[in-house]
Amino acid sequence: MNFIMSKRHQIGQRPRKYSTLILAAGQSSRMKQSKLQLAYDTQYSFIEQLVNTYLAYGSREIVVVASQPDEAYLLSKERCFAGPFHLIINPSPEKGRFSSVRLGMQQLKSVSGVFLQNIDNPFTQVSLLTSLGQNALEADYVSPTYNGRSGHPALLSKRIVGDIRALSSDAHHLREFLQTYSRFRLETEHKHILSNINTPEEYQKNME
Repeated sequence: MNFIMSKRHQIGQRPRKYSTLILAAGQSSRMKQSKLQLAYDTQYSFIEQLVNTYLAYGSREIVVVASQPDEAYLLSKERCFAGPFHLIINPSPEKGRFSSVRLGMQQLKSVSGVFLQNIDNPFTQVSLLTSLGQNALEADYVSPTYNGRSGHPALLSKRIVGDIRALSSDAHHLREFLQTYSRFRLETEHKHILSNINTPEEYQKNME
């Protein structure tokens, strides 16, 4: 797959590795079962696939924000994840996605920048993460696009992470919050950045 390389990225320069925040505390009401436990293939679940991908990329730390019903499952898998993996339980996931974002950001030990990854898109690839990282200095945050449509994951700058950590309320919507920051759109041929698996039908379609 071909990605646009930032003019600021120099050949031979050691790439900076960023932290990762995986949002997995949603109630999955339409899926009617935990998304993070969905089978990605015969070997891994969604959460296992994503954590393994970010470990392969070399993420500085991986924070997973989940809800209490998934705690036992995740603790049983934690020993399988080599590296800086941290599990955070959102006690009030009904407050919405931003509550998980803020909670996860507050637990990060490294704030140089962070990938924001949704659990309902397990198709992220190391090559995409590398390319997003190469363009990190282009704007306050970088998001991939396919045919001009924005997808996931996004790479948020240290500035955005710091601003979210400083908030005292969860009464925000992430999309509206990010509108005040500059954005770099990275065009890619990887169509799965647009995937958003919320129903059994979407799961079956995307996993075919």
